[in-house]
Amino acid sequence: MPAAHRIKIITDRIVRNLDKKIGSLIKEKYEVLFSVFNRVVAQEKNNCNRIYIIHQLHLKCIAKVKEAKKYEFGNKSAIVKTKESGIIVRAMALLENVYDGDTLLPQVEQTEKITMHKPMIGIVQRG
Repeated sequence: MPAAHRIKIITDRIVRNLDKKIGSLIKEKYEVLFSVFNRVVAQEKNNCNRIYIIHQLHLKCIAKVKEAKKYEFGNKSAIVKTKESGIIVRAMALLENVYDGDTLLPQVEQTEKITMHKPMIGIVQRG
């Protein structure tokens, strides 16, 4: 039996035992945590909404083209800063793994609303 499968069986057993043994008052308090545990135990290899880190549910797997690091975990972000002073005027965490070029226009429009000036230069990774 592969190690990953064995770990999944042990984890499932632990979650079920905890669910049986704790009282209903305690269970209500930790209902969200138990739902996360159950999602982790039930998830399959190819699920699109996988949980990679229990205490940071929003992290996604980002596929890279680099040979050394094929995958990274986190979120993409978009930052707008001024050229002269380097002051950040807009920052946004992107919850979806979108193409970098598709994030430029919404950022420019939002920056124009905030600063009342249209940015002269916009740069994104070719990614």
